[in-house]
Amino acid sequence: MANGAFAGALAVGIVSGLLSRWRDRPALVTLTFGILMLVPGSVGFKSVANFITHDPVAAIQTTISMIGTAVAIVTGLLLARVMVPRRAWQA
Repeated sequence: MANGAFAGALAVGIVSGLLSRWRDRPALVTLTFGILMLVPGSVGFKSVANFITHDPVAAIQTTISMIGTAVAIVTGLLLARVMVPRRAWQA
């Protein structure tokens, strides 16, 4: 799951950076909607549900999976930022 999140975040970051340069708009306009699709909200919900149903081992496993996915998303975005640097915003 983390590999897909990394690839998705990398693709969203690169496309957002290129669109930012091409359209002369802030990258956050497109980046926000792309990242919202990648956030592992259901995995966090499963983790809490496992804690509530008194299954701590499964809850910890899903929490670690969620953290790994979040780290993969951040890593993909950082790498995309290095590959396609944003232009300097001028007011």
